[in-house]
Amino acid sequence: MKQSIGQSVSINIIVIFLVIMFAFIAGILSYTKAFKVNSNISKAIETSEGYNKVSKKEIDRLLTGLGYVKMPVSCSEKEDSVLVNDGSEGICVYKIKNDVNDLHYSYRITTYITFEIPLIGQTLRVPINSKTDDIYRFQYVEEEGE
Repeated sequence: MKQSIGQSVSINIIVIFLVIMFAFIAGILSYTKAFKVNSNISKAIETSEGYNKVSKKEIDRLLTGLGYVKMPVSCSEKEDSVLVNDGSEGICVYKIKNDVNDLHYSYRITTYITFEIPLIGQTLRVPINSKTDDIYRFQYVEEEGE
């Protein structure tokens, strides 16, 4: 009788361990995808020198190609930045206010890891933040007489 109880407890421990490991692996894969999307969006904004039509088109292509879940999110305003998109694609892009130097600006990008938990019917979202490198603001100086 002692052996059967010991064996069922061992099987339960193994099953719990496997469930935890699969959840851990799913979390790592989701984090990797969200981080890859985040860094590619940052690269598209830096290449296009800002969040504009060209970068939006590239971001749409990237989100489709990488299989990112485009669930609308509500982007909240931040003190040090201005929201430049509506969050309908599941990402938030903020232009960071730069009081020190008007020659450079940068963007903060927030993507989300989305976990669907079927047993309780909830969706868990974990934000992943990144910041672009400084982008030089080209100023066109008009000469006198033009």
